[in-house]
Amino acid sequence: MNLISKLVSLLNFGTLSNATPLPEGWFDTFDGAAEAAKQSGKLVMVKVHADWCGYCKNFDREVDTSPLLSTYVNENFVGARIKEGTDEGKKLKKTYKIVAYPAFLIFRNGEFVGKVRGYRSVTEFLDAVKALLLK
Repeated sequence: MNLISKLVSLLNFGTLSNATPLPEGWFDTFDGAAEAAKQSGKLVMVKVHADWCGYCKNFDREVDTSPLLSTYVNENFVGARIKEGTDEGKKLKKTYKIVAYPAFLIFRNGEFVGKVRGYRSVTEFLDAVKALLLK
C-alpha cells in the first residue's frame, strides 16, 4: 500500500466497518450464527471489529470484497460481525484475548478452533483460516 493510500485510509474513519451492511447470511450476534451453523453443519466465523480501526476498514474495502474469499466463506461458514464496543464484543475480547482488530474467531461444533487477527491480503487470510482448520 502506498503512502497516499495509507493517508486516505487514516482519514476514512467514518466509513465502511461502521456503515457497511451485514453480508447476506451473516448475523449480528454469535448466538444467531451458532444456531444457523448447527442447522447447516457449517463452521462459525465471528469477525470482531472496531469502528475506529483503519485496518478493519481496509479489510472491508480490499479483502472482504474478494469473490474468492466470499465463495470460500459462504461455502464453509456461517458468519457473525460484532463491534468491539458492544457488550458481546467486550465479552469476546476478554474471553478470546483479542488484542488486535479485525479479529476472526473460528468455531467448529460450538468449540473454539482459533483466531486470525489483523489485516492480511486475501490469500494470506485464506491460508491462515485453512491452517486453523487443520488443527
